[in-house]
Amino acid sequence: MMEKLENNQVSQFSSGFSWKSLGVAFAVWTILGLSFTSEAYLRHYKAGMLVFPAWMYAVEILTSTYIYAFFSPFVCDIGKKFPLELKISPVSFFGRAFIHLTASLIFSMICLYLSNLIAYQWQGEVYCKGCLDWQMLLDPYLLHRGVIIYWASLFVAKGFEYFRRYNNEKLRVAQLSTQLSDAQLSALKMQIHPHFLFNTLNSIVGLIQEDKDAAERMTTKLSDFLRMTLQNAGEPMVTLKEEFYFLKTYLDIEKVRFQERLSTEFIFDEDILSARIPNLILQPLVENSIKHGISSKKENGRIEISAHQSENRLILKVKDNGSPTDNKQNGFLASNGGFGLKNTEARLRQIYGENFSFKFTKDQTTGTSVTINIPLEN
Repeated sequence: MMEKLENNQVSQFSSGFSWKSLGVAFAVWTILGLSFTSEAYLRHYKAGMLVFPAWMYAVEILTSTYIYAFFSPFVCDIGKKFPLELKISPVSFFGRAFIHLTASLIFSMICLYLSNLIAYQWQGEVYCKGCLDWQMLLDPYLLHRGVIIYWASLFVAKGFEYFRRYNNEKLRVAQLSTQLSDAQLSALKMQIHPHFLFNTLNSIVGLIQEDKDAAERMTTKLSDFLRMTLQNAGEPMVTLKEEFYFLKTYLDIEKVRFQERLSTEFIFDEDILSARIPNLILQPLVENSIKHGISSKKENGRIEISAHQSENRLILKVKDNGSPTDNKQNGFLASNGGFGLKNTEARLRQIYGENFSFKFTKDQTTGTSVTINIPLEN
């Protein structure tokens, strides 16, 4: 659904927003040209140098302005290849500034030559004497306008780029929030399923008759689990410690159902418990291990959840010893990735772009494992 929404947005952008941008750009350049026209006309009027009517001034200067507009996309391309940003080294910054200064002079000379060439063809040598002389093309007074327009185009393009990044970030945050809500709803539907509650409550009833203290602890665990499922609603990221605590509560409940058939182990380094990871990113993986791996085993089911640091990366792994050939469901999971796994990978892609890896492996003897490699964030 989210991919469909994104495709629709891209379609709307490419089919409608580009024409709107073109219209806005044309209007802006026209207003800019008219302001140049009024400035030139008034300057010549006060100096007593008017040689043709105001409309001819407008045609001539608007023509040169539209030439500037025609070449402005090339200015944007140069700005993308050689961005002026404070975060780069001083040597790189001044080197790129020199490139832009040179490019602005070339840009101004080309635009001035083309506009003078058109003026010469239109007005003739009587009104455009010396228009194509190199001395005029190198006149600082005439060049400065093109240089100013070059730098203004450069900074305007940079401003639009920052605005686009800001909007894209807002859209990404909105998508992550939606996906997080979907994940929480999915967790509620899967975990607070009548089947799940029935088995849990049935286990509690059995414990009441045999071990009241254990039944009380089990009821507390269920209460904690339901509360934690809703407690972090709206939180896109949680600490690894919080995620592990949630998983432990979930697994404690499942252990009552499977009893001796299920054992679990958490392996981690203490110093990475403060690392931040996407909320509910491991729970679907553990649930898949139980549903498709452990549930088919009659004994010695085991799930191992591990986390360790490798340089500036965080490696998360969920491994079970369920055989991939135990049932058809597990075979489907291995060949198609499972809906829970696909959703998890999609969430990781939304959060980290391409800066992550998500690997699903199976082995006929050791079972299945899912490994997540993401940037380490504290």
